[in-house]
Amino acid sequence: MDWRKWKQQKKEEKKKWKEIKLLKKLEKQRARELMEKEREEAKPKEDQGRHYTVSVAVPGSILSNAQSPELRTYLAGQIARACVIFCVDEIVVFDEEGESSKTIEGEFEGIRGKGQACVQLARILQYLECPQYLRKSFFPKHQDLQFAGLLNPLDSPHHVRMDEESQYREGVVLARPTKPGRGSFVNCGMRKEVQIDKPLEAGLRVTVRLDEKQNSESKTQKGVVISSQSPRTVSGLYWGYSVRLASCLSGTVKHFCIRTLSGFCLDNLSLVIARLLKAAWSHFWAALFLHHQALSLQNPRLRMATISPSGPRSEDPPWIRPLYPPSATL
Repeated sequence: MDWRKWKQQKKEEKKKWKEIKLLKKLEKQRARELMEKEREEAKPKEDQGRHYTVSVAVPGSILSNAQSPELRTYLAGQIARACVIFCVDEIVVFDEEGESSKTIEGEFEGIRGKGQACVQLARILQYLECPQYLRKSFFPKHQDLQFAGLLNPLDSPHHVRMDEESQYREGVVLARPTKPGRGSFVNCGMRKEVQIDKPLEAGLRVTVRLDEKQNSESKTQKGVVISSQSPRTVSGLYWGYSVRLASCLSGTVKHFCIRTLSGFCLDNLSLVIARLLKAAWSHFWAALFLHHQALSLQNPRLRMATISPSGPRSEDPPWIRPLYPPSATL
């Protein structure tokens, strides 16, 4: 056998052996990736949402101290900016004198107008919270918004720009005819309109979740109408604030609901306050008892004295006596 042919044959065998080895390595790598993917899918997804809300109550008379319409507008803009920075979900504007109306209809009549400062503050806060491409649809020209265009934008996460990618968007339902069984068209501030999954009344403000897979050749994009709270509860995104008017300070908590860690909703404010007072009362007597014990170690004359708000009882040692009176229990 020729030596050259033998050498060429060995090279070909070695090449085939390397190819087989490489294929086995790729198969093992694919199997490993598939197993890791299955493990990730089997793992429970982490809850990234924020399930609590933050509310702030602001008196409308705060605008009465401003000396000009420009300063009043600027002050309202500062309040809106601070609330957005701290992710406030609701701003309650209340009237200290209890004479304001429950709507935002009307105009600000000046510093002497009682209750009208609340209306102007609420209107400016709503104007700033609304995305720029939707303001023409919801806010006609108004005297209270005369200088609102000079304010700096809030740059909130739901103020999405035209070419910016975002899973959620705010939009307004358009008055366009649609085919039977098809959803309405929504202007979401993009180059293309979004067709949602259901027909809605024109002029409504909606929150839309865009589909992940979009047809680039289509004239419209596809989306689903969701709750305005979904970006916060599902993805943990801050999605603006809502504005509510209250006729007085007590009206700010009239429809207030505290959700505990166990999921129980406490809509009775008096019960919540009573429980907080009970806890504070208990901690007060506990601190007083410990302070008395510390003093008794320094002064032997105080060792025989005990502290019990419900009255001394000689049959019980001091360490099992109640720290708050029985009348404070609920």
